[in-house]
Amino acid sequence: MDSFGNTDPYTIVTCVQRQRLLFSFSGNPSSDLNASIIDHIEKQLRTTEDPLRVQKRVVNIVIEALQNMYHHQHPLEDCFTGDASTILMVGRTSGGYIVTTGNYVDYDSELSLDQRLRELEILSDIELRERHVAALKDGLRTKKGAGLGLIEMARRSSNNIQHKITKISNNLSFFSLHIEIK
Repeated sequence: MDSFGNTDPYTIVTCVQRQRLLFSFSGNPSSDLNASIIDHIEKQLRTTEDPLRVQKRVVNIVIEALQNMYHHQHPLEDCFTGDASTILMVGRTSGGYIVTTGNYVDYDSELSLDQRLRELEILSDIELRERHVAALKDGLRTKKGAGLGLIEMARRSSNNIQHKITKISNNLSFFSLHIEIK
């Protein structure tokens, strides 16, 4: 996987487009809209010849990513005039799929996300499974459960997950995830 940390969003978009973009969304997520997005992606995946387990991994990662963006997005009205606060792209590659997401986060969320993802990056598949079980038993969660979502995305992607945080201002950053599913 290319180094996502040194890649600007435009390069990611053009890369995903070259690799057969299946779905792209930019806007403000809602629970109804998220359900429609998931339904659309499931329909797109059913037209492929990919194994059902791969299709399920993609859908589950998209579900977790949408939930994280929905629950942890930063409201933009105090920052920008535009209304596109999140992005989601799903594309095919020669070896599987790419899911790329992005949303604005405040400083506290930025620190927490960065720390959690750095901790998850170094874990093996077995350690991720153990962390998931421990989180379920101990209730290891952030205020809205994003800790389990990140663990689940890392597990389902075999830890092929990269993140980037782009500082926008002292209290606002753009958080991006790039997840490869094989």
